[in-house]
Amino acid sequence: MSHMQGPAIPVDRSGRRGGSMIHAVRVRRGLDRYTAGDGCGIDIWWLICLASEVPIGDAGSPPSFLSDRELEAFAQLRFAKRRREWLLGRWTAKRLYLRCRDTCQAPLMRAVSVANDPDGAPYLLTDGEGRLPLSLSISHRQERAFCALACSSLCAVGADVERVEPRDPAFVHDFFTPSECALVSRCPAPLRDTFVTILWSAKEAVLKAMRHGLRADTRQVQIGHPAQFSMARSPGGSPEDELPETWWQLDVSTAWPDAAHIAAWCAVGGDYVYTLAIATPPTSDSPDSTPVL
Repeated sequence: MSHMQGPAIPVDRSGRRGGSMIHAVRVRRGLDRYTAGDGCGIDIWWLICLASEVPIGDAGSPPSFLSDRELEAFAQLRFAKRRREWLLGRWTAKRLYLRCRDTCQAPLMRAVSVANDPDGAPYLLTDGEGRLPLSLSISHRQERAFCALACSSLCAVGADVERVEPRDPAFVHDFFTPSECALVSRCPAPLRDTFVTILWSAKEAVLKAMRHGLRADTRQVQIGHPAQFSMARSPGGSPEDELPETWWQLDVSTAWPDAAHIAAWCAVGGDYVYTLAIATPPTSDSPDSTPVL
C-alpha cells in the first residue's frame, strides 16, 4: 500500500512561497516542487487553458500550431466535439511545455508533437530531440483543459479536471470504497456534490499516474478526506474567477502490492475540481512531498 498525506500550502497573489519563484495561480499556471525519498526534486508544471483561447480557425480545417504528425491524427477525427477537445488538449500541453523551456531555446509550437503510447498516455516529442524524458497528463472538461508536466522520466504525473455536478447515489456505491462511501454519507448535504467530485477526480488522476486509467477498478484506489480542506468556491461567475488558488494534499492508498509511491493534491475553483497525482518508483524510501502550489 502507498500512503502519504501532508499539509495544505496556499499560494499568495505575489507568486512567491518560501523564497521559491513560481508563476501566479491567477494566470492559470504554476510550479510544484516534489521531493521524493531520495531527496531528488521533481518539478511539476501545470496549466489551465480555455477553449476560447485556442486558435482553432474554420470548422474542420487544421490550425497552424499542429505538427505534421498531429495533422495526420487530426484527419482521423470525425466529430466536431472530439476535434475541439483534442485541439484544446494539444494547445494546452504545448503551451505548458514551451513555458518550461528557456524562451531563447524554445522551438516553434508546430515543431512540438503530442503523441500517445499504446495505453493512451500522452507524451511529447520535438523535431530535433525526439521523445522527451518528461511525463505529461492532459484532461479536459466543458471548454477547458488542465495539463501537468513532470520534469523527470523517473516518475509519472496524472491530472484531472471535473465539473461539480450532482451524481446519483448508485455512482458512489459502484465506484467508491466502503470507507469513501462512509465519508460521503457524513458530508453535509450542501458540500456533498463537491466532495464526491473531489474523490472521483482524484481517483482518475491517480490511475493516470499509475498508467492504469479507468481500465482498472476505481475501488483499488482509496482517497481520504483532505485535512482542513475548505470547499468554499471563488466569488464571481466568469471563467477568470473560477481558477484554483489553494491546493490541498490528499490521503491516498492503493490496493496493488509493490505499487509506486503516490502523492495527490486537489483544488476547487468555482464549479470545477482540479487534481494532480504523481507516482514515483516503489524502490525509493517513503517520499516526503513538499508541494509548492
